[in-house]
Amino acid sequence: MLVVANACYALGLVPVAWLVALWSGGRQFSAAWWWLAAAYGISFAADTVAHWVNPWLVSAVYPITQAAFVAGVLLTRRNLYRFLGVMAVAAIIGTGLNSSIPLRTVAWGTVAGLVWQRPDLGRLRVALLVTFGFGWLAWLWQATAPGWPSWGTLQSVRALGTARTETETGSSGTITTS
Repeated sequence: MLVVANACYALGLVPVAWLVALWSGGRQFSAAWWWLAAAYGISFAADTVAHWVNPWLVSAVYPITQAAFVAGVLLTRRNLYRFLGVMAVAAIIGTGLNSSIPLRTVAWGTVAGLVWQRPDLGRLRVALLVTFGFGWLAWLWQATAPGWPSWGTLQSVRALGTARTETETGSSGTITTS
């Protein structure tokens, strides 16, 4: 089981490593692709930091960062600031309730909602919907009923969403804001 846990821990690095490999081979990508890959890498960074910092604090911060990276690619600057404000309110409410459910619901739910409205994203849309939409559902199960079945489901959804990002980076197209 340790091997599976370590593989799941490293999942967030896969999109960044994939872009680096393609870039090393001469492919060029817009900054949007790097920001999206970094959004996946946030989970690895958060899991690493949680070894030394209170995991509850990390859990309260990393969804904001991850969702902000994705929203920064998909939204205009003005709408991004609005979204960050709403996430801050959700974080405050969650802190008052001693729960990360409000924040993750707003963060990942909004990303899934934004992506749902963007069929122009093609296969990337599917990857982001799996990661943030189904990922939120799987995380909610894990948060409310911790155990091997819910943890395994969460990691499977993460792996599927991550794998979908690798199939999309064959295109170096432009991602536009709305």
